Amino acid sequence: MKNAMNIGIGDQIERLNAQYQKCLSTYDKVAFLDLCTVLRVLTEYKNEIDKKCPEISFEKLLYPKRLKKILTRDYVYFNLLNGLTTSAFKKEPDGGIDILAGRTVGCHGMFTDIQDNADGSITMFSYCITYYDLSTSNIKKMDYDNKRGQVKKVKFSEYMQHPAIRFKSDKYSITEISQEQLIKRVANEYHATHNSSYFKRKGNKKKNNRYSLVVMDLMKNHECLGLPVPYFVLLHTAQTILEGFKKIQSPKVATPIDKDKMLITRF
Repeated sequence: MKNAMNIGIGDQIERLNAQYQKCLSTYDKVAFLDLCTVLRVLTEYKNEIDKKCPEISFEKLLYPKRLKKILTRDYVYFNLLNGLTTSAFKKEPDGGIDILAGRTVGCHGMFTDIQDNADGSITMFSYCITYYDLSTSNIKKMDYDNKRGQVKKVKFSEYMQHPAIRFKSDKYSITEISQEQLIKRVANEYHATHNSSYFKRKGNKKKNNRYSLVVMDLMKNHECLGLPVPYFVLLHTAQTILEGFKKIQSPKVATPIDKDKMLITRF
């Protein structure tokens, strides 16, 4: 951990782990904003991490090529490599879970890979909503590809540029948002760091507003299990970073789940 400590990373990783553990157990908006703050700080260290910590690698999931032909319009999609295990979601009065809880306006289909665990937690592997009907054969193909994506180990800076969420809509001029941009826009729009007016003063209004529009829409209008979908994505980002740093430091992270025991729920 010596090189990481020399560039100020060690304390940030400990901070990240502390907020990650809080956010896993329960939905806490303040803890989530603090988690976003630490993630935002780490994005500024991406080149230093690559240079000073060459032994660290991070796993990213390559996008299955066939999905590009299946998901052609009006959708939101993400895949969480190895899954995210959490108790931070809204339960029904009977203690059960409702995948559709929350705001997801006008969608035609929701296709989720979620495991309902015996201890009351869930493990989320993937999420997709479409605003048009998918054929049964395409649903089967998507399910197959979601479980068999190729994994690549990359440096931190490359992981930060990897798409966190993919989507398509006539409302947006872009079709994906990277880990780094998702972190920055959530942190800034919800004032975990400086807000969006800071970027307007810096002359980046056009570049940042196109991401802000997407992130605000995802936070306000797309929920799963009663929570905004970026909540799960950014928790998984934190998990991936903590796993990468385990080579030089060993914070406690979520226990991997056996995918053979997965409960697949589709709506």
